[in-house]
Amino acid sequence: MTFEKLYSGALRIQKRLSEDRQNLHKTAECGMSLPRTVQYCADRLIKMGYSPKICSKGGIICTVGRGEKCVLLRADMDALPIKEESGESFSSETDAMHACGHDMHTAMLLGAAQLLKDAEKELHTTVKLCFQPGEETLRGALSMIEGGLLSSPKVSSAAMIHVLTATDRECGTILIPPAGIGAAGADFFTVFIRGRGCHGSTPYLGIDPIGTAAHILTSLAGIVERELSPDGGDVLSIGRIQAGDSDNAIPDCCILGGTLRSYSDSRREFLKSRLSEICRFVAKAHRTEAEVVFTSGCPSFINDADLCSRLPRIFEGATPAPIILPEGTRGGGSEDFAYVSREVPTVMLAVCAGAKSAGYEYPLHSKKARFDESALPYGAAAYAAFALNAHT
Repeated sequence: MTFEKLYSGALRIQKRLSEDRQNLHKTAECGMSLPRTVQYCADRLIKMGYSPKICSKGGIICTVGRGEKCVLLRADMDALPIKEESGESFSSETDAMHACGHDMHTAMLLGAAQLLKDAEKELHTTVKLCFQPGEETLRGALSMIEGGLLSSPKVSSAAMIHVLTATDRECGTILIPPAGIGAAGADFFTVFIRGRGCHGSTPYLGIDPIGTAAHILTSLAGIVERELSPDGGDVLSIGRIQAGDSDNAIPDCCILGGTLRSYSDSRREFLKSRLSEICRFVAKAHRTEAEVVFTSGCPSFINDADLCSRLPRIFEGATPAPIILPEGTRGGGSEDFAYVSREVPTVMLAVCAGAKSAGYEYPLHSKKARFDESALPYGAAAYAAFALNAHT
């Protein structure tokens, strides 16, 4: 079935796509536990004739079609801990916000579920639909793999979609990735620096963890600047510093939180090793102790060469015309579906869902981010087109 035909079918359910997206947006939830979101999606799937399985760790899996090959389609469902200020009439009623467009992804996959159910007689493969929690924390994909996502039936190929807003491209434009690394590997970490608290007027009676933190911060900057070649695109950032409750007291502990990113597995491991070494030895030099805890992470995402070569044919006839990204294009962000890309041939598609020229000026993860819902039928059709044509 052609992309054009699937897109026409998605236009017929555009109102339903928008309703799904807005309902999910209002009740945004974070992390691995998404009870309202999961229940909403399960109920919608049941109405379409599916038998969804709600996984013990928070996701949903269901299948449609029959065949030797099995195509996996994934949508992430979790939001960010951001208080929304987008001004949308359906703004989030919780303390979380779908500022990365996961509500769009989920609505698109629900739309694809309907398109695939309607075209089930034409399906010569099994299609496994995955609604995943915990992408923002980089925990969800691995959790679902450990729960059997890639087996029963065994997955042959996989695809996921990200939406983009505040772009210079027309809404609905599908971005086809080049083969190879498409997103950086990442690790979230927390550094606990332990000293000994005392009165602010007598610092010599204590051991200052905040002073140690300052020295650690300047030392960490040197890893990327002085120990790695600049062509790797590696990044180490501290985004959180927490210490003390009083202006006139040196605290017992200071906490640093941050992330590191790398496209190379070996450089990623080097960064982790050096981060731990520097924190430990700088702390010792200042009479404190430092412990580094890596809380979650994922490897770099790999777009499969064979699947990437098939995508122009799969999306032939799409309007606006799909854009084939040049070799070397890769995102600075990270994606935990990378774990799937290390197990089976996988591609990461992007759909433009908000042009700057149309007033969508705030980027992903902004508390004012908005998304153009006219992208929803394109995404639903893209998911379905991949499922129907990836192995033909």
